[in-house]
Amino acid sequence: MKTKLLGELVDKYGALCARMAKLDGEKQELKALLTSSGLPTIEGRTFRVTVRVVERSCVDIEAVKAILSEAFLAQCTRTSASAVVRCVARNGKE
Repeated sequence: MKTKLLGELVDKYGALCARMAKLDGEKQELKALLTSSGLPTIEGRTFRVTVRVVERSCVDIEAVKAILSEAFLAQCTRTSASAVVRCVARNGKE
């Protein structure tokens, strides 16, 4: 692909990321308001929201590392590759 085309894709991607971040912020604000209502179900004209509080557990990996040997951790560790695309606004400096 030509560099100009890739640059246009970068700008489009960045603009989309910015719009999504704004929308996600609005979504989180609304979620907080709905959750704080204390109601389990809230009806709108078009949508219905249900609010549930659930428990969530996660493993404290530092505590696990303190208990288990490095060899055991290595044996139980899975590694996979994934692509990471990070987008930041340019500040005009090279």
